[in-house]
Amino acid sequence: MLTDLPTVAESGVPGFETYQWYGIFVPRQTPAEIVTRLNQELAEIMTAPNITTILATQALSPAPGQAR
Repeated sequence: MLTDLPTVAESGVPGFETYQWYGIFVPRQTPAEIVTRLNQELAEIMTAPNITTILATQALSPAPGQAR
């Protein structure tokens, strides 16, 4: 996206990797069925074609996880 900006490796740090993630948290006592439903809905949203297109323009790729 920033074609004139050198990569970290080009700047003298070979092998550098970084990861970023976002999460949604609920209070500890949230009922399991609500957590499961929230996880399912968010996974559906994150993998919707229009959302993945928007995320791709920001160099982001969705990776829905499991409710815990």
